[in-house]
Amino acid sequence: LVGAADAARTTDAYTVGAGRLDAAAALDGVVAGQAVVNLGGAQPDTALSWTNTGARPAEVRLDATVTDHSGRSAPAGTARLSATRLSLAPGAAGTATLTVDRSGRPGLYTALVTARGADGDVVRTPVTFEIEAPKHELTITTGALPGVPVDRTYVFAYVVNLDDPAVFAAA
Repeated sequence: LVGAADAARTTDAYTVGAGRLDAAAALDGVVAGQAVVNLGGAQPDTALSWTNTGARPAEVRLDATVTDHSGRSAPAGTARLSATRLSLAPGAAGTATLTVDRSGRPGLYTALVTARGADGDVVRTPVTFEIEAPKHELTITTGALPGVPVDRTYVFAYVVNLDDPAVFAAA
């Protein structure tokens, strides 16, 4: 049923998922084979599928648009599909692979994959993913202070990202 959901007014799948259920659409038309797909922070791609539940052949055009968690458009090429068209016989399924490029700005993203039928029907599949911030290994070497027993020595280290103004924002 979720594969035939009406898209919500927002593209933030983290908040609303795939949209509002449309049970009638699942009975006669093209439906997505998955609801919301989460690629997390490492998985580079996923196979997406659509099934024609109707009695007539269906042609669908596929595209993907990507926005960050704040609704801003991601650069072109952040997500790409292996196919832009599917021809589905009645009862048949078709697939396309969505691949994400994680070289962009760190954050949470949603790729909204849209399948548009020649009859005007639209099926959307949200695919969420994260572009992780770069990580670095840090080694800190310490020594005991003169005259302080080793079992009384405590060391604390704080690492602060000076490039992130939110860290220093006034409360």
